Amino acid sequence: AVMISVLLLALLSAGSHGSVPSDLASFVGLQHFQPCYWINSSLPSLLDGAVQIHRIGSRNFKFVLSSNTPNVYPFHNQAMPWPGHATSLAELAASPQIATLLQNKAGEGTNFNTFVMWAYSFTAERGNDNYWCKHFTAADAATETQQFHDLTALLLTRYAGQGLTFVLEHWEGDWAARCGSYNSSQPPEAAVVQNMIRWLAARQRGVELARTAHCATTGACGSAQASVVYHGTEVNLVGDCVANPACGNLVRSVVPHVALDTVSYSSYDTMSSPQLSPALDLIFAQMNRTAASPHQPVFITEWGLPLMQVSTAQALQTAHNVLAVAAQKPFVSRVLHWQVINNELVSSAPTAAAAAGSSGSPIKAWQASSARSASASGNGLCGSTPVTDPKAQRGFWAVQPDGSLSVLGAYLQGVINGSIPFPTEI
Repeated sequence: AVMISVLLLALLSAGSHGSVPSDLASFVGLQHFQPCYWINSSLPSLLDGAVQIHRIGSRNFKFVLSSNTPNVYPFHNQAMPWPGHATSLAELAASPQIATLLQNKAGEGTNFNTFVMWAYSFTAERGNDNYWCKHFTAADAATETQQFHDLTALLLTRYAGQGLTFVLEHWEGDWAARCGSYNSSQPPEAAVVQNMIRWLAARQRGVELARTAHCATTGACGSAQASVVYHGTEVNLVGDCVANPACGNLVRSVVPHVALDTVSYSSYDTMSSPQLSPALDLIFAQMNRTAASPHQPVFITEWGLPLMQVSTAQALQTAHNVLAVAAQKPFVSRVLHWQVINNELVSSAPTAAAAAGSSGSPIKAWQASSARSASASGNGLCGSTPVTDPKAQRGFWAVQPDGSLSVLGAYLQGVINGSIPFPTEI
């Protein structure tokens, strides 16, 4: 604790002065994906993660909504079993576990106001979320539009008047559009880029159709208590595009060419550097916003470090940089930490030489590995058998296997409750 305090004082001692968000519990968030372990065994693992994030104080919760959700959250589901034959996003969202989560009944007084979802339609190619790498037909578009329409209609109707925000997006688009390659210097193929634009447009169309119908039927849109549904894309290779208009990554090749409500940034490529600021500026500048786009349409959807493999100083420096830079941007709504419970094992990490990479960052090299992608797609390194030995894990955690808060978990909790000053110096 003394070391953390000293490091924080050093971080607060220099740099330009920024602003503090007015609602820190809504600005600072976390996510829950493919947990290696649980904390409260009386709860299904999805809801256990929600309770742990609430314990830290955040009102943001990010999770997976897809045909793979039962595999992503495998523990203690006997009391609330996943539907065995769900055929759509709306059907899954109406299931007991998801409904309990979204009703803020997971336990211990959860009070989330924002739910971000990696949402993927149930298609004929179930489990192949990036099927559009090979084809995207008119029938594919119709399926996407219908599923996102029905999900949006369910959310707006079931949670009407509760003032909730739902954001529907997908996993890191720059990797997804490389269709199995993790070479950041090789841009996506032109045909794939066009398919992705059409895929995003079809999903967005479904959301907009449902919003329009709901507003026309209820007349409840626009009030402070109206729940809202937004749809967007998630980019993850932005740093190299800041000074390169021809970089070919999504921020240049996709984002300007499809109207979306939001764009999020999985920020591993710039999270620890000054380049995070111009990267966020570029995302906002490239956006093709819908009429319904919120006034803060950009957010950081991932940042984090493997705490078993990096120093406390590096972890706190990165946290400081991400929060301070994001808070200076009037168009940024929230920052989500990866994650509450670790999902990656030491045996899955790259070699020491590969981990160092050209930037010296263990994250950038790991983001570019196929194993990291497999984990993110739900076929991950932690599965139905829990792993509680911390030494076997990389440490992407805010809550450790013994239930104690990690250095970043304690830091985020302190920032939210005001016991640690919000970082305003860059």
